[in-house]
Amino acid sequence: MSIELNNPQIHIRNLLLHHGAEVTEPSCVESLLNFLDQEDPSLKAAIAIQTIERLINPHQKPALPETLQRLYHFEEMLRRPLPTAEQIDPFFEVQRKSRDHVIHALNTYLLGLLLVRELNIPAIPGFSFQWKITSLFHDIGYPFEIAQKLVDQSVVDPLNTLVNPDIRGQKYLVKYNFSRFKTLTTKEKSLDLMQVFLQEQWGLTVKAQSLYANMLRSGKLKHGVVSSLLLMAHIDLCYKKNNPSDIYEGNDEQEVSWSRRTFRENIIPACAAIMLHDAHKTNFDLNKIDKDVAPLPWLLRVCDALQDWDRPRAGSRQGITAENYLIGIHDGFIDFRCPLSRVKSIWEEDLDPIKEKCMSIHIAPNDQ
Repeated sequence: MSIELNNPQIHIRNLLLHHGAEVTEPSCVESLLNFLDQEDPSLKAAIAIQTIERLINPHQKPALPETLQRLYHFEEMLRRPLPTAEQIDPFFEVQRKSRDHVIHALNTYLLGLLLVRELNIPAIPGFSFQWKITSLFHDIGYPFEIAQKLVDQSVVDPLNTLVNPDIRGQKYLVKYNFSRFKTLTTKEKSLDLMQVFLQEQWGLTVKAQSLYANMLRSGKLKHGVVSSLLLMAHIDLCYKKNNPSDIYEGNDEQEVSWSRRTFRENIIPACAAIMLHDAHKTNFDLNKIDKDVAPLPWLLRVCDALQDWDRPRAGSRQGITAENYLIGIHDGFIDFRCPLSRVKSIWEEDLDPIKEKCMSIHIAPNDQ
């Protein structure tokens, strides 16, 4: 399959118009098209949240779309312009780098649908459901990361400027305790469950426990780790409510199966992929993420890196519009053009963990 170099939203729109019922929920196609056509960021975010709710409704995972709605309002507040006199405030330093993660979530999902179809992503059982969960909720832990930056810059950093290494030696560090999120209602350990996919299913040497421990040790929260733990804890509670006996085998003919087998085969890999999506590239020095072996984390890493259009950010209500991006696919080769400022970060940082396994991705400035 191949598509000519063009605005990514044009390709996605054509996909929905011609194959929408094949690639996503048929009842959501019109809403997804409305989302693509909407230019006002506030209305676009509202459509995104409503559409995500409709995408998730068949799977009965309540409160997840509401979590995104709260994230949207949190980020909207963060992006509000500050008076000039207040721009030396620590809040301004955090605000300056803030950008949307709600519109981005639905755009990430849609870009994934396009790549799955055009790149012949391996057809793993349950992949459609896994991709919904992975793409739509990969950033729900972001408020923790933002809150930590505010605390550090407002309270901790000023303290550390006064620390005399000859007297105390160590700087102040605020540590967060996520231990409650590490144990499911079944008493299983979420990090151990994710490790099975990282190592045995996907052939990676990265350790879930190490990602978690390094995050705590450094005092710098990673929203990928936090999002994976929050999401798994939330969905685990849904399963416990609907399957209090933790029955492993379920009725496959049911539209929604609450069997623990479904949880293990779909929710755990989704959370494991989320944990990896912002992991530093050095975690993949020994081996990269292979599309054919680990399609879920590969797809999230790629889509999250490439999708940056129509993301409201501080100082830009609409963000960089889709017209500034181009994507083409020919015989499995992705040709992606973007603003020059994004080229280095996409290729050298975001996509480094898959580089050796996907030399067919070409990132270049958009010169049009």
